[in-house]
Amino acid sequence: MRDVKRLDGVVLLWDADYWDGPLAGLAAYDGSEHWFSAEWDADRDDWSVPRRYVLRQLTPDELDAEWARHQQFEQFVGTRFCHHLAPNDRRQQPGELWHRFYDAYPAGGHSAHDDRPAIGWFYIDP
Repeated sequence: MRDVKRLDGVVLLWDADYWDGPLAGLAAYDGSEHWFSAEWDADRDDWSVPRRYVLRQLTPDELDAEWARHQQFEQFVGTRFCHHLAPNDRRQQPGELWHRFYDAYPAGGHSAHDDRPAIGWFYIDP
């Protein structure tokens, strides 16, 4: 990660993974959408503190697939992790609908996009 720069002005659109804070998802930077993911600190055996994120370039097909997956999440699970909505507009769907998303997208089947080119890294302002 030494050959990529620190980025300012990254705006999270939605979280695809979350554990005590966003771990991965889609973000906007410099007029384009990109994948973000938290860096793992192997020495601590935990996420970096403060949590540092890498922004990666996706292909148009990968972006389309991520948005399609996210729209299914919104429909069947909810919009709780949607930063593209105002906080008061975020909703959670009834639990009996969740299986419709999780059956279609089982845990562990989602790409981390770690093989995609890194654009840079950033921190989320608290």
